[in-house]
Amino acid sequence: YNGLDCSSFVAWVYHDMGVSIPAQTVAMESSFYTVSEAQTGDVGFYGSHGGSYHVCLFLDKNTIIYAPTEGEVVKEKPVSYYPPNWIGRNANMAELVSK
Repeated sequence: YNGLDCSSFVAWVYHDMGVSIPAQTVAMESSFYTVSEAQTGDVGFYGSHGGSYHVCLFLDKNTIIYAPTEGEVVKEKPVSYYPPNWIGRNANMAELVSK
């Protein structure tokens, strides 16, 4: 995943799972609905709806993975390390994860 920024990383993972979403953070917001508790495959948005500036992927409800900035190594951290402002769930990904 060398050279990907945060949204490109999330879009790449989704693409690998067969789910197509835009590769820009604000543009991808419409592919998700807001949930109160994360599960595997959900994303965390940083910033307000329509104004998000960063995104991460939930490995489980307590762990996120994200690309800090383009060219940096992808990091896996507890969600408490960098909690998002809101959590988004994609219906297609949620169905894949539940199988």
